[in-house]
Amino acid sequence: EAVPGIALRTTVMVGFPGEGESHFRELLDYIRDARFEHLGCFVYSPEEGTPAFDLSGRVPPDVALERRGLVMEAQQEIAFARARDLVGRTLDVIVDEAPEDGRDGVGRTRADAPDVDAKVALRGGGFRAGEIAEARVTEALGYDLAAEAAPARRHAAGRAALRVLR
Repeated sequence: EAVPGIALRTTVMVGFPGEGESHFRELLDYIRDARFEHLGCFVYSPEEGTPAFDLSGRVPPDVALERRGLVMEAQQEIAFARARDLVGRTLDVIVDEAPEDGRDGVGRTRADAPDVDAKVALRGGGFRAGEIAEARVTEALGYDLAAEAAPARRHAAGRAALRVLR
């Protein structure tokens, strides 16, 4: 279960020498149980001069790649379900690009790293680049989200605009 204010993230490796089917299944079960918000997976790569290079029991590359695919598939299900669960909620969003000229802005939640994690498509007005804004999630877009300025924020932005116009 999610703990407010924190995000669980990890990176795992598959295909390390000696990794058997039971080891891999245990990892996959753990990933499904832990439900990490963010998870990366890479395949072991033998590097000459490292202690693991001479270990026996190398996992065939095609098996390791298949295992990576299964890990990422399991994580995708978790990430997509998490995104769907956020629809209707109000989140703090870091605004990287404000919406302009009919284009969506781009933001991210506090738990999302720039360039590697999910993005929030910011729709409508009331956002300024560089701010942390309250946004109401309106749609899950796979890993990503779509959001608009939270209602209280929209009204506050509108009142500020009226003061400027007066």
